[in-house]
Amino acid sequence: MVKEKDQPLKFSEWRPIGVCDQGRANQRSARMFSRRDFEKICSPGVNRKNWEKIPQIRKLVERYALEVSRFSNLTKDMKKPGIVSIKLVGAVLGHEETPGLNLESKDGKVQLFQVEFEETAEPKKARSWLKYIIFAFLGMALLITLFFLMNLNFQTNPNISQKGSNASCRSIAPQQSRMKTLKDLRRDLLGDLKRLPEWSRLQDVQNLCSEGGVGSQQQEIVFLRCLLRVRAETETLGTTEITGISRMERCAESICAENQQHLQPYCRRL
Repeated sequence: MVKEKDQPLKFSEWRPIGVCDQGRANQRSARMFSRRDFEKICSPGVNRKNWEKIPQIRKLVERYALEVSRFSNLTKDMKKPGIVSIKLVGAVLGHEETPGLNLESKDGKVQLFQVEFEETAEPKKARSWLKYIIFAFLGMALLITLFFLMNLNFQTNPNISQKGSNASCRSIAPQQSRMKTLKDLRRDLLGDLKRLPEWSRLQDVQNLCSEGGVGSQQQEIVFLRCLLRVRAETETLGTTEITGISRMERCAESICAENQQHLQPYCRRL
């Protein structure tokens, strides 16, 4: 432990003996230089004005400063003490067994490197479970928003609601909506067929699937006849699966499941 003189430096001689913290007098923690390091500090050409500019001397002092930080009372609550500043202060050694150095101190020849420390550890990050909760909440909010938008689009877009659900093909659906679904499915099927290389050979199919039909029963008959004719024609062509046919087949299953008498001749062939 060391005691500091609370007065400006007035000595010119260079004899630093160690490193201390900036605690109160008689309560400072210090680490004295080893003989070998003391000789380095006091080597020719090193003085009070230029020691900071000499890399090896600066590193030596910082090494001792970090050692002091491990047992200093000023850093006991710090997780990662860092050096803020280092300055020279006058010192008096309070050890009677070293009277020679005491005399030198009283004469203003002994100095200590005084170090100021600060906390350099980063603030603790949020707990990982808290981050997961936040991400889960945001993800849930996104899913709810997407579901709402998809449901809204499904309800407001007649093409999606009619083509994507067999419910509009059943007799319980509004008649206008049911008839529009049957027409749209035929129209989409013709659009798929027109992209086939063999389209020129399917003109009879186009004429049949384009028929208007009068009344709901006629519309249903035209729909089933169109499907049966297209299936037969495309099977002979050896073409790959056509999306429009699959959609019409799903709708036809719903229609035939009602066992309506006027549709029996066609439903039996599906």
